[in-house]
Amino acid sequence: MKINKRSISVAIALCLSLTNISSLSYANNDTYNSVLKDYINNQEPFVVSSDVLNQTSSNKKSFTKVSPEQIVIQYLTQLQNLSTFKLITKEDDTLDSQYIIRLQQHINDMPIYGSDVVACVTYDGIIKSISGYIENQDNLKTIDYKVNLNEDKVKDIAISKLKTKDDRKEDLKVKLYLYKDKEDQYIPTYKVELSSVTNDVHNQIIFIDAQNGNVIDKYEKTKNVIRPTQVKAKGVFGDEKEISLVEAKGESGVNDGYYFLDLSRGNYPIQTVDARNEYYFQWSVVDLIQNNTKYFKTSLTQPDGKFVDGHYYVGKAYDFYKSQFNRDGLDSKGIKPSVVVNVYEPGNAFYLNDNGVDLLALGNGDEEYYDAAGSIDIIGHEYTHAIVAYTAGLEYLSQAGAIDEAYGDIFGTLLEFKNKSNANWTIGENFSKNGAFRDLSNPDTDNIEKINVCTKAHTHSQYCDYDYVHENSSIINKLAYLISEGGTHYGVKVTGMGKDKMGQLFYNALTEGLYSHSNFKHLGEVLLSKAKTEQDKQTVLNALTAVGIKKQTLPTENISKVAGQNRYETAVKISQKGWSQSDNVVLINSSAIPDALSATPFAAAKDAPILLTGSKELNQDTEKELIRLKAKNIYVIGGLNSISTNIMSRLNQLGMNAQRISGDNRYITSLEIAKKLENVSEISVVNGETGLADAVSIAAIAGDKNMPVLLVPPSQDINVINIYTKLNSIKKAYIIGGTGSVSNTVESKLPNATRIGGDNRNQTNAKVVEYFYTGTNLNNVFVAKDGMSQKDQLIDALSVGVLATKEKSPVLLVGKKLDEKQKSVMKTKKPNALTQVGAGANENAFNELVNIYNY
Repeated sequence: MKINKRSISVAIALCLSLTNISSLSYANNDTYNSVLKDYINNQEPFVVSSDVLNQTSSNKKSFTKVSPEQIVIQYLTQLQNLSTFKLITKEDDTLDSQYIIRLQQHINDMPIYGSDVVACVTYDGIIKSISGYIENQDNLKTIDYKVNLNEDKVKDIAISKLKTKDDRKEDLKVKLYLYKDKEDQYIPTYKVELSSVTNDVHNQIIFIDAQNGNVIDKYEKTKNVIRPTQVKAKGVFGDEKEISLVEAKGESGVNDGYYFLDLSRGNYPIQTVDARNEYYFQWSVVDLIQNNTKYFKTSLTQPDGKFVDGHYYVGKAYDFYKSQFNRDGLDSKGIKPSVVVNVYEPGNAFYLNDNGVDLLALGNGDEEYYDAAGSIDIIGHEYTHAIVAYTAGLEYLSQAGAIDEAYGDIFGTLLEFKNKSNANWTIGENFSKNGAFRDLSNPDTDNIEKINVCTKAHTHSQYCDYDYVHENSSIINKLAYLISEGGTHYGVKVTGMGKDKMGQLFYNALTEGLYSHSNFKHLGEVLLSKAKTEQDKQTVLNALTAVGIKKQTLPTENISKVAGQNRYETAVKISQKGWSQSDNVVLINSSAIPDALSATPFAAAKDAPILLTGSKELNQDTEKELIRLKAKNIYVIGGLNSISTNIMSRLNQLGMNAQRISGDNRYITSLEIAKKLENVSEISVVNGETGLADAVSIAAIAGDKNMPVLLVPPSQDINVINIYTKLNSIKKAYIIGGTGSVSNTVESKLPNATRIGGDNRNQTNAKVVEYFYTGTNLNNVFVAKDGMSQKDQLIDALSVGVLATKEKSPVLLVGKKLDEKQKSVMKTKKPNALTQVGAGANENAFNELVNIYNY
């Protein structure tokens, strides 16, 4: 969780007008300059009031066009023209309408140790006051500025002289100065400073001659007021932990006892403070941090477990980022958040930077929540918000905000796995008494198609939780889980790379690629760019595809249309696409669809294309295709009313053997076709009146499984079918369509029957694809009209059925648009090609399908 709270801070004016120093009030520049020069010549610190400078700054207008620091620098260089003055800090004091400028005196580009000034300059360019110390440049003319030692050599010397070890070398702070030795002579000198923690706390400073390496001076700032110590204590849930504290004893003004200050993790401490069961915003940051460090005299009580856990787990969060990613604190330079515990905000935890102070606030428990401090993944979540703020600085809104929230969940979970034997992929199970907040492995919002979008005028928390950052974060959570653990999601198989590699990948993306307004797509591209091996890239790509951030793209050449000027030409083009030559062809009447519904399994068994003709004359395009195929055997489906003897004669004239397969009606015809198949063990059953589309849906699969398509009459009389099943020892029957098409009574009479049906023909078609095409990858998807507006439009789907069998690919029956069930099924598939069969009414639906797979 993340909020934007700010406490009211009181600004302290650092510069005052010193109008009571009458001895410095002179009437002209010469007099004023001579007084200041006296201070410099006498090597004394000075304080000059605004009255003097107001009277002597006769050329104020010339200052108004330059920066306030330049105003002061220009003035001082009038007094010391061989010196330069460089900015140390500049503070905008809005309370007193002035700038506070600190400058360091340099000569020969070398800073002079102890020679610095502070000046206050009003917004209109008037120097109100100036104080400090300036070394007389006349004393610096004979100095030898030569430097013989570099910083690395100086560090080696310092290590040998200080109370530390070689591995602390990187913590040494080194700066070159002109430093006055004990004989009041300035020499180039390195100041080396080290803050370290051994048995005591040390802040050691040593000055080393930059020419010969001699130690000029050395002292320690620390008085050993406090000593680090380890204390065993129990947390929120009664489990014992060892925490790093400091012990104060015998120091004036400091209570004896133990303070929640962890000095064991670098130069900056982890400080845990007590909000005293009040709202966070009731405190000023200064008061909260300076005066409320958690303290106990001799022992802790049970309610203090929240302080133990908060202090301990933030330390573990620091350790996690340091050991896994070599990140030293929030800013990678040692900064750590102050831990604010005992906050009267049940069910809440948050990170914020309040006026430059990093805070991690942990709410108290109540009847619905445990103390937030007892949940390591929640603390890891909030600590990670701070890391995000110091790196990508993601805007807490919409997809960028959702990525921010997801990073909290992901790294909070990884922290838990590093520290708890019973870790899991849920967030907040030790925070909420009603169960976890989110499950990274199985979230409700698990695909970009389910993303929540705010429809309000504004997207702040009052309306849409900053555009649903907590809900939409689950998409990225699922992405991270798949990259780590692998799995199959929406039909896309992902091979996991493990938690450590996933964590490193997401960390690199955060610190090296994401920016303030990154969205899901940009995150995906960054993750792909940071994956180091081809295998890892494939894992990331598959995971991105599984959650919908990346779409399965198809080459343009794999998206095609098979369509002629009419149904006859379309059938010819299908034949040309699938067969260069064929001994066998199945010929059907383009208008007698019921007779031809059962033809596909037989055509597949003969490896024969299906061509169309009229009832009286052989279609000319069909005749040309028969000749091209060098066909020998033509299997004519249907009686004389479907295909006349005239057509049979024409086929014989062409030197082809024409054989008719027919029955007294469509039901007997389907049975006669079934009898032509050998070694049949399964059948499919559809309604012969209302189930025409269902028969086409199962046709390609029926061809592949050598499975007859048998039609059930409206009377539901299946005696003929029963005779066939017994004669052929049929072991399995598939009913295509709902109970309105084929009754439960019929189902009960069929051997080992399985029903596949939906609320309409398109849903049934989708369920057939879902049931029989169980793999993710498909060679092709043939998209044809569903015959809803005109029954004879099913003819294209019937013609392509045997080609679909050859390519082991489904036929999708569509209207003007895809059915929702068809969409959901096809999103789980990865076809290598898409083919539109016929033209016209299926165009829009085909384009919808293309868009599913193209980004």
